[in-house]
Amino acid sequence: MKQIHLIILTGIAISLLMALMLITLSFFWPLFDYAAHEGVERIKLHLIPCSVFPTTQQADAIVAGHNETVAEIEKIGGGWVSAEENTRCPRKALIGIYYGTEAGKEKIKQLIGEDFYGAPIRWQNV
Repeated sequence: MKQIHLIILTGIAISLLMALMLITLSFFWPLFDYAAHEGVERIKLHLIPCSVFPTTQQADAIVAGHNETVAEIEKIGGGWVSAEENTRCPRKALIGIYYGTEAGKEKIKQLIGEDFYGAPIRWQNV
């Protein structure tokens, strides 16, 4: 009889522990999802060879030469676009696109694709 009570109590304890884990996971899931998504975006940039990045002057010219697209991105995403120094590659740059929502980011991607007129993008949620 004691063995049956022990099995039942163990089952209840395991069930309560699993329920607590599920509640905790559902509470923190948005944080895990955001961290994983941002991590993938950063890893993509580190896989690009330095030779692919434009110089800082070229990046400035790319942004300045596409004012209409920049204005459209800023309207869609609620953020801004800038040429930024690439800290991994000396004298090289990338295009920083700052956006307000994930939906805005997806609309921007539909507009420009995976790069900004040949320059790699660093996406940043603001």
